Formats: sequence, structure tokens, C-alpha cells
Amino acid sequence: MDGTQEWKNSITDEEIIEGSYKLYKESKDREFDVRNDMLDDIQFENGQGHWGNVRGIREADDRPCLVVPRLNQFLNIVRNEARQNKPSIKVSARGSLDGNPGKEKQREEAAKLRQGLIRFLQYSTKATQAYQMAYDHATGCGRGWFRLREDYVDNKSMDKKIEIDMIKNPLSVFPGFHKEVYDYSDMKSCHIIETMTRDKFKEKYPKIAISEWDNSLITHDWSGDKEITVAEFYGTWIKKRKLCLVQPIDGDAYTAYKDEIEDYDKDFIIDSRTVNIPVIKWFKMTREAIIDRADIEGKFIPVIPVIGYEKDIAGRLEIKGMIRDAKDIARMYDYWVSTEAEYLTTQPKQPYLIAAGQIEGFEEYWEDINTITKSYAVYKETSVGGRLVPPPQRQMPAPIPSGLVNAKAATIDDMKAVLGMYAENLGEQGSERSGRAIIARQRQGDRANYHYIDNLGISLQHAAVIINQWLPVVYDGTRQEQILGIDDEPELVTLNTVNPQTQEEINLGDGEYDITVSMGVNFNNKRIEAAESMMEFVRAAPQFLGIMGDLFVKNMDWPGSDLIADRIRKTIPAHIIEKQGGEEQMAMQLQQAVQRIKQDEILMRQMSQQIQLLTAKVEDEDMKLTVEMQKAELDSKTKIAVAEINNIARSEESRRDRNMKIFEKIAQPVTTDQSLT
Repeated sequence: MDGTQEWKNSITDEEIIEGSYKLYKESKDREFDVRNDMLDDIQFENGQGHWGNVRGIREADDRPCLVVPRLNQFLNIVRNEARQNKPSIKVSARGSLDGNPGKEKQREEAAKLRQGLIRFLQYSTKATQAYQMAYDHATGCGRGWFRLREDYVDNKSMDKKIEIDMIKNPLSVFPGFHKEVYDYSDMKSCHIIETMTRDKFKEKYPKIAISEWDNSLITHDWSGDKEITVAEFYGTWIKKRKLCLVQPIDGDAYTAYKDEIEDYDKDFIIDSRTVNIPVIKWFKMTREAIIDRADIEGKFIPVIPVIGYEKDIAGRLEIKGMIRDAKDIARMYDYWVSTEAEYLTTQPKQPYLIAAGQIEGFEEYWEDINTITKSYAVYKETSVGGRLVPPPQRQMPAPIPSGLVNAKAATIDDMKAVLGMYAENLGEQGSERSGRAIIARQRQGDRANYHYIDNLGISLQHAAVIINQWLPVVYDGTRQEQILGIDDEPELVTLNTVNPQTQEEINLGDGEYDITVSMGVNFNNKRIEAAESMMEFVRAAPQFLGIMGDLFVKNMDWPGSDLIADRIRKTIPAHIIEKQGGEEQMAMQLQQAVQRIKQDEILMRQMSQQIQLLTAKVEDEDMKLTVEMQKAELDSKTKIAVAEINNIARSEESRRDRNMKIFEKIAQPVTTDQSLT
């Protein structure tokens, strides 16, 4: 079950439970310090552990212990960046299984179909929530998880679908590895632990018996007098198979497993070797019984981690997110804020300066004047040396020390530096004015934390690889499914059938497919960059405005810019705005016009030579008249051809000038950098 044992049907449930618990204990012991640090990070994000043991001492003296979650705002910025960046998924075929070029197109269509299915699955609401939950944990405590599973489409169908589920508690997952090196794409075991009360367990699993254990004898982590642990266990076994090289008399050599070779070819096996095929199985179990079980397709355990920062330090694994390095700074900020609050709250309690005898008879009234709000103060008028003493006066408090104010501000600067996030990343106003300059400064902060979003992309790619392996098995039979294209437009397709128009099979294909995933850039940033780049291009080459004016206006941030772009688009020739081939068609038409001119020139020279020969040889007036008529006809054709070309050129120039004038009126308000910020 750790990838070293061979799977046999004779393995008992007791052996599976015992081996599973052993792997769980190994993972728990190996990650003991890591998990404690992660738990502390989770608690710190939720306001716990900011003061430690000092809180009790300060509260005993009635001193404030404030917790200001400034750090959480930094976390939210990085987390929300993932919400704005959709993954771009690409599936490509490696080539036909038998090297037949005729299958290339079919396999390319199958790759597009797989890509559309994966994109639709990963962009579903459930998947988005699962990814974001895992990413939030990765940025916070250093590691989050989500998983893949099969489920039925609904209660009235036998068809299955792939589900992407969130794992809310990152500490409920215990990964296992065959090697000492952490390789999450090659996990050999994994446990997902859930603890519930015995009453809830009996309600959820009424057919599963549980024993009543003696409290004093309980040493098992999955046992308790009031609670019981349910463990979902993914284990890896191996299945030994013999791979053979077969050389038939009347065919090409091929490789296949021996149990798949036809009997008439088994006599032509020329070489063989034993290979270990991974076998993944899933069990839901308690300490005593297996509740459920299933076979898992493929060679990967479908529990996917999203890592924040991971490093091996002299054999000790460290996993952390953004919180770990900023804890002390956050504590320092809480201290300065609490000190400031303490200073300000003591100002109303400054003592009164009172002359001797001024509160005589009113002592009880004045004893609690700093703790109870009173509408008036009574004192006794007193004279000294025949002069009336002023009323009691509260001493003016000293102003807040500038060192305290500066220390609090410096702490925020330290927090920004440690987290690699600056004013522009936090939405604060900087010295930059143009959109491009603001984006450039924002990207300085983005690069400091880019490893988080990049690690999310790596995890999504691993998930897409697993989904791609599952697709032909889960989505079998003739059925309708939604797919999502690159332009995010949904489409309903019927799988495993024949297209009635093309007579081609619509299926998920066979063989190997490559998966690549890239995380997209913020749409607003891309739009601003495109608008500024187009503005510079138009200034340098205004003659091209007539063929790109609609795209230019569409990227502007004006109210109604889409409507203006649509109107400009109607003035552009249809062959230019076609999705594909517009530029090629224009170039082809120009080339054909040039060729016609050259052909006419050659024809003119040839006929001119013929006319000269005929004129020299024929003296008859009728012949000369015929020659002159031919010459006039040739001149007329030439003039018509030249006129057509000139008309085309003038029409294009007129249309370009007209669009330029229209655009100058439209674009006037946004010709400065300030308007693009």
C-alpha cells in the first residue's frame, strides 16, 4: 500500500486497516513540527496567539491587548489575485499510436474535446471554490488541498462524472511518500481524517458496528470514548505484468502485455521483461471495519496539494505561507497600537490641581471623578492672602510622543518590505500617473509573491493530468456533455458518436496527450496596456487607424466605448474584420492587381510589335484601318485597366481619410496619459 507491495485479492480487511494505520502514524510523526507550525499560523490569522503569555499579565493590570488584523489585508490581496487569473489549459496529442498520418486530425480533434471538458470542469463553481480554498491555505499556513473523485450525474442516471471537491481543513490530510524526498506528484499513500461523535457515526453508518472501549486502555489515535475517527485512505500497490516484444512473420514488431497478446502471436515473442504497474485503491475505514472501497483509475492519488513555500533545511521540512515571516512584525504593530490606546485612555484620568480645603466636605464626590461621568463638579471657594484661588483644574496631558507614532508607521513599512508588497499593490496613491507606470510598479509586488500563483498553476496542471487519464473511463457511452472553448463559450457536444455531416467519430481518442496550464494576467491590466500600446502605435502610424479603429476604441474605458467601436467597425471593409484570413485576402487582391497590370503591359508590347509589322508590310488602306482599330481597342482596354486600379486606390484613400476624421473627433478626450489612469 506504499507502492512496494503487490496487490492480491487475498489481502484481508484487517491487513489493510493495520497497514493503513501504520502509514498514517508515519506521516503524522514525520510532519509533527510542520503541522504544529501550520496550526499556529491558522490561529494567528484568526486573531489568536498575538500576545501569548503576556496577555494575562497585561489584562491583570487592566492594560489593553489590541489585535489589529493589518496582515490579513496583505493576504487578501494575494488571494484575490488568484480569483482574477483564470488558468489557460492546453491539451495536445503526441501523435497517432500506429504512426498513421491519417489519424492526426482525428487525434487533434480529440485533444480539443478533452481540453474543452477539462476547462468546463475546472471553471465550474464547485471547482473554483475548491481551488480558492486550497490557495487560501497555501498563502496562509503554507499548504492547502483539494481532491478529485467520481460520482453519478444524478439519482436517475448510471452515467458518472468527475467532481472536484474542496478540503476545508488542511491539517486533516496526511500524505505518505515512499522516498524521503517530498514529491507530491508521486504520493504513495494519503489519509483524509474526519472525527465525529459516536452518535453521529451511528446515524451516518447504522450498519457499521463499533465497540465500546475502556477509556484507560485506549492508545489508538482513531479511538475514543466519545468520538470516533473515520479515515479515507488512498493506497498504492503494484501489479506485476510481463511486457513482451512480438515479431510476427507477416507484420511489424510491437510491444504488448502477455495477457493481451493473441494466441497465434505468442509463439513469436522475441523478448520480455516484468514491469510493476501501480494500482491505486480507496478505502473508507474506522479502526475496526472498512465502510466503503473503490478502484482509482490511473497511477496518481487524486488528492492535490497547493504549496505556498516549501524547503528542506538540514533534513527538517519547512512549509509556510505569508504569515510565518510577518508574525513578529504584526505583534509589534499590535503592541504600538495598544500602547497608543493606553496613552490616550489615561488622558481623561489626569489628576486635578486642587488648593488645600477646596474639596473639604466633598471628598466622596471627588474620589471617583476619574471613573464616573458627572454633569457638574462642586468645590469650596478658598482664599489665600485675601485673593480667591481658581477652581480645581485638571493637569494637561503631554502630547503623544512622536517616537511612538513613528514606530507604528515604521512597523507598517517593515510589513510591506517583508511581504514584498508596496503602496500600489495596496491601492494607495503613488507618484505614478499613467496606467502603464502604475501597472509596472504593481508588478514589482506581484513578482515578490508570484511563486504562490505559480504553484497554484502547477497544482492545476497535475489535476488536469489526472482528469485527462480519467476522461475515457468516466465519460464512456453515447452522452451529451458541456465543453468550454478558449473563448469561454460553452458548447453542448454528443460524445462517442458519429458526426452525421462529416461521418467522423466524436470521441476522446486514445494514446498520449500533453497538458500545459498557464495562469492568465489580470484582464483590466491587459486592457490598459493594450490601450496605451495602441495609442502609441496610432501616433507613429496613423495610416493604419482605418483598419484598427474599432479595436482601439474597444479597449478604452469610456462609457459606451463598445457602441462606438461597433459603429467604427461597420466602416471597415468586411474582408479586413474577418476572424481569419483578412490580411491574407487583402495581400492576395493587391498581388492579383499587380499581376494584371504586368500582363496588360506584356500584351500591349506584343500587339504594338504586331501593329508595326503589319503597318510596314500592308499598304492597303483597309488593312491600315483594321490595324488602327485594333490599336484603338488595345488602348481602350489599357485605359480601363489603369482606371480600375486608380479607382481602387482612391476609394481606399478616401475611406481611410474619412475614418481618420471620425476617430480624431472620438478620441480627442483620451489623448493624454492622465485619461488612461
